[in-house]
Amino acid sequence: MPEHTFQCYLTRHMRGLGLEGSGAWVRVSDGLIDLTGIDGGQVRIRLDDIARIRVGFLDSKGRSYETRIWTPGAEKPMRLTPTIATLGAYGHAIRFVTSQMAGHQRQDRIERGYSKFDAIFGPAMMGVLVLAAMGISIFALGNEPWWGRLLAPAIPLLIFGLLLWLGVSRYWPRPIRQLSDLDVQLPPTKAFR
Repeated sequence: MPEHTFQCYLTRHMRGLGLEGSGAWVRVSDGLIDLTGIDGGQVRIRLDDIARIRVGFLDSKGRSYETRIWTPGAEKPMRLTPTIATLGAYGHAIRFVTSQMAGHQRQDRIERGYSKFDAIFGPAMMGVLVLAAMGISIFALGNEPWWGRLLAPAIPLLIFGLLLWLGVSRYWPRPIRQLSDLDVQLPPTKAFR
């Protein structure tokens, strides 16, 4: 029976469930996710009890990976954010969990992406700049030829399009079509062998 273990940071929600310390060890085995706080406490999640699981990452000062697990009756999802030292084990563990779920005809409960807010935040901020550039080109550059007025909003519009494409393709939550859809949402396995 394969077993995968990684360390994750504790959240307030996890502390409320009884886990103690600065982090928790997450052990994934056949049909079970077992979280043990560094200073005590234990939470067990059976794979059959997972209502939804979302695997994603966020790029900021570095890539931050996260898996959110919803269980029936829970107000909030459990967020598993691995430590940098255990990224490779995290990738293997989450691949194992999702393959187990898919093997038990529960692939419809697996999602990829981070959050809708993070998907649209960058494009929304750039959209304000695009509108400002369009306003400048219409009102302040009224005496310029038509092609001269198009130059002011062209660059912000291209950046807006790029951010929108990246936001939707990387961060927008959606169900997976096949397990390989998760490969871009997880750390590369070759780097951690």
